[in-house]
Amino acid sequence: MKIVLPSTRRAGSGLDDERLLPLINVVFLLLVFFMLAGALSSPAAFRVDPPKSSEAGSADAGASALLFGRDGKLAFGAEVVAIEQLQEFSRRWRAMHPGEALAIKADAEADAAQVLRLLDALRATGIDRVVLMTTRAPSK
Repeated sequence: MKIVLPSTRRAGSGLDDERLLPLINVVFLLLVFFMLAGALSSPAAFRVDPPKSSEAGSADAGASALLFGRDGKLAFGAEVVAIEQLQEFSRRWRAMHPGEALAIKADAEADAAQVLRLLDALRATGIDRVVLMTTRAPSK
């Protein structure tokens, strides 16, 4: 008499699991990577809504733009910059970005005379190349 015990494994099921495991590992690693990469950018110190323009430009320079709020506040990324600190900010920025133009993201509601005073103050500290950032106006 021959006794045959039923098999606990179905044919082919182990092979499918072995093929699926590396895919799960890769998806998990990608998830962790994008969670870390997304958290590396620091938020801006305050919200700035740049003016609209018909020119193709970009108002998304992230932490590399000097923010100018509607109330006259200044910030570079998450760091608030007082007008008295402009000389020190200018020295540090020129050392880190030699020959580059400083991107300024001014609020659309900011007083134009204040923006001009900021540009004059930056020129006095040695920054003579600036780019004013805008958003593209909707086409009609």
